[in-house]
Amino acid sequence: MAVFYCHDAYNKLLCQSDSSQCQKCDYSKKVHLKILTGMIMAFLPRTTFHVLALAGVIAVTLTACGEQSVDEYMAKAETYLSSNQINAAVIELKNAIQQHPDANQARLMLGQIYLDQGDYASAEKELFKALRSSEEKDSIEPLLAQAYLGQKKTTDIIDLAQHPQSRQAEALADIYAIESLALLLDDDPDGAEQAYQRAENTGQITLYTRLARASLDATSELNDTALSQVSNIVRVYPASSDAWLLKGHIETSMGHHKDAAQSYRKAVDTAPKAIQNTLFLAQALVKTEQYKEAEKYVDHLLTVFSGHVLSNELKATILYAEEKQAEAKVHADLAIRNGSRNLPTYLISGVVAYHQGNFEQANERFEKVAPFVSQNHMIQRLYASSQLKLGDIEGALQTMNQFDATDKASSDFISDMSLELAKIGRKDAAMSLAEKANHSPTTSKQLRLGLLQLASNDTTGVDTLQQILETDPNLTEANLGLAYYYLKQGRINDVQQIVSTWLERNPDDQTAQMLNALVLQIEKKPDQAQAIYQQVLAKDPKNLQATLGLGQIAASHNDVATAFGYARTAYSHDPGRNLTTRALYKYGQLSGQLDEAVSLVASQTEAHPDDTALKLDLARGYMLQKKPDQALSLMTSLTPQQQTAQSWRLLGDIYFSQRDYRQAEPAYAQWLAQDVLSQQAYMRNIQIKELNNKMRDSLLLAEKAEQLFQNTAVFSLMKAGLQLKMDNASASQATLDALPDKVKAQAYFMRLQALNYLQRKDFTRAIEWQRKRYDASPGIASANDVASAYSLNQQTDEAIKFLQGVIQEYGDKAAPLRLTLAQLQFEQQPEQAIAQYRHILEQQPDHVVALNNLAWLYLSQEKYPQACDSASKALGLAQEHPQIQDTYGYCLLKSGQAATALPMLEKAYRQAQTNPEIALHYAESLLANDMKENAREVLIGVSTSDPELQTLKNKLEEQIRL
Repeated sequence: MAVFYCHDAYNKLLCQSDSSQCQKCDYSKKVHLKILTGMIMAFLPRTTFHVLALAGVIAVTLTACGEQSVDEYMAKAETYLSSNQINAAVIELKNAIQQHPDANQARLMLGQIYLDQGDYASAEKELFKALRSSEEKDSIEPLLAQAYLGQKKTTDIIDLAQHPQSRQAEALADIYAIESLALLLDDDPDGAEQAYQRAENTGQITLYTRLARASLDATSELNDTALSQVSNIVRVYPASSDAWLLKGHIETSMGHHKDAAQSYRKAVDTAPKAIQNTLFLAQALVKTEQYKEAEKYVDHLLTVFSGHVLSNELKATILYAEEKQAEAKVHADLAIRNGSRNLPTYLISGVVAYHQGNFEQANERFEKVAPFVSQNHMIQRLYASSQLKLGDIEGALQTMNQFDATDKASSDFISDMSLELAKIGRKDAAMSLAEKANHSPTTSKQLRLGLLQLASNDTTGVDTLQQILETDPNLTEANLGLAYYYLKQGRINDVQQIVSTWLERNPDDQTAQMLNALVLQIEKKPDQAQAIYQQVLAKDPKNLQATLGLGQIAASHNDVATAFGYARTAYSHDPGRNLTTRALYKYGQLSGQLDEAVSLVASQTEAHPDDTALKLDLARGYMLQKKPDQALSLMTSLTPQQQTAQSWRLLGDIYFSQRDYRQAEPAYAQWLAQDVLSQQAYMRNIQIKELNNKMRDSLLLAEKAEQLFQNTAVFSLMKAGLQLKMDNASASQATLDALPDKVKAQAYFMRLQALNYLQRKDFTRAIEWQRKRYDASPGIASANDVASAYSLNQQTDEAIKFLQGVIQEYGDKAAPLRLTLAQLQFEQQPEQAIAQYRHILEQQPDHVVALNNLAWLYLSQEKYPQACDSASKALGLAQEHPQIQDTYGYCLLKSGQAATALPMLEKAYRQAQTNPEIALHYAESLLANDMKENAREVLIGVSTSDPELQTLKNKLEEQIRL
């Protein structure tokens, strides 16, 4: 587990070199050594003077006609400095150095300017050059030491102090004092004290000897003394950024953040190019919640180094305080990726991720934070919730079991989570949590317990809710809970009794009136229900339920235009709500006014461009208008921050509707990742993996869902189907046999049972079950399955006759059956089959199945160029589908391109090794490439009951033996 430093981001900055000593900092008692020396550290890469250098070149060009002396250049520089024209002075001095490379005085002056500005790297460059050729060691070495210290080059400082060329006492005092500060930076307080003594022995008192003394005193926990000293220093040296910086550090360590901000501001003003000064100022401003002012400094820091950890931590804090959560998370995540261990940064990232539906990341963040907060902290509740969202039910229960149920927030949370567990069928755990929460009973907790009991079909829930109503007869939730339970049970008289009693107590209660109207609609009394809705609207014109209730009544009278009018009114009152949008589209379609409905949603989307929910509604409208390209364009324009579980679902649905299963799969995977307790998400992901021929992955997911949703039979049915696809009929039959009788009456069960008989070659029983299924649920899929069963039972004529009858009955609606019909005509009527496929491709040129099957027809007629052309087109549309790869590869093989065919057939085989036809084709290509042993290994794994495939296998085995 990661070690977190103190909440103070400044502490985190200064504690990087020795984290073992910084895990339990106490700034009210002790200032860490690095706080004291941080005043003159360069924290970030320095900006360059490219622009100034260019200006210098221009200046040199302009003055080339009459060369000036060094003194003239320096005099001009002095003039510019006196009027605070720093850049102009720098240009003059650079011109002097360019014209007179040995102008050490100009270099010294330029180095001093850089040093004063806080550009330590440039200062070092000029001062070092000056030192090598100048006799003025006493003037240059102290400045060079300052430049080293500003860049934390402690080794260079120590080397300089050990072998100084300076001889003047004042210069040596500065060098030794700076050495003392460097040794503090290296966590060597004893060495720092010795260095200071050397400085003191010179008999000189300088700015840096005073700063060193104040730093040493602060290190010895003499904060008041140190602050008094440095306060005197800034009065004497008001232009020293280092002095102001030290003052700010000491004030920060004493908790005087507003004073520290003022000191840091002075440090920035005096040395604007010292990036660390800006960093400390920004941090102090954030601590004092001066976010607007802090933001401009932080933004400047980020332009210098966008990935800087502390700057991104500060930016995240500022944006979160401004309620710009998505932007705050971007910076928090960047800080974390670059090594941040700052607790508030993890909290920002985790909380925003949670609210964005990114529960996996939220869980990851909370897992690291949880050990550092109390068991009843909000983060613990979010952590448990994220575990539940990710399907880690046992983990969530373990987290919640540690909560103190006497804490109101934790107790309420436990009660809420009990309902969530009940929704997914974990009634035992749900009841356990509800009872734990009820140890400190309140009305709301008893209400949740009662609702949970009713949801679990536990009739004691009726008693629980009735006991609540005895003390609070007007409690809406309790009345509605009982009413809807009775409605579910078909006990209309009991519902009427609740409504009657409720209205007797409070005739004006709108919820009771709405419930009464619902009962009247169920009782086929629309006129009375309508009167109630109108009465409600007279008092509350924007009541959505009443407005939509009138729409339902109008639609029941086939007055869909009026129904659409009500839906439009409801939508205008509450646009973007699922209830109103669904009604708008529904009645828009029924009334032929769908375009107007979509236009209304588009207007709202345009007015609120950042509202993701509105964009989803508009995309759904486009799909209803059969404009998938517009829907897809809209969905793919969403930023990662705008994506939600529902947006991923819709994107997957759009791809799915276009039969682009390869693209649909990752979209559905994202949906499931963000909503791991969604049964629909599991269903779609199981289905899409099956369609993409990822049977094992699909089966594993089905088994996981079966365990997670134990009261939902559909996952057992899907599991049985996948077991069949994987040639495990016995396992599939065992799964089917375990299902209850009510499930066995479903069409889906009938299909699976028929397929099981087919796999066991009991074709007569299979036809019987397929016909049962078709009669119960006629459709394209069920018709195809009937035809397939006939065909497998060698009743091709019956299959063709059946399909022709369905196509004749349903016309264009049955057009997809032409594929099956063409396949049945493949052997005996190949020309008719080709005509069928060509007809399909005329209507749908990109129809992959038609292209693929047409290729096989041409192969059977040895028309290899046509076959490969059709197969190539199919491959271009479904490059990752093994059956399509197999077709194209086999075309190449049969056309004499054995070497080219091998990689494609191998690729198909690797994805579908259990498919005997694909395996045989691959083995054939291996033989064609003189790879007999490889072919033998493939053939050993081939098992088939298909006579044609068995014949091919025998033929290949014979070739191996030759």
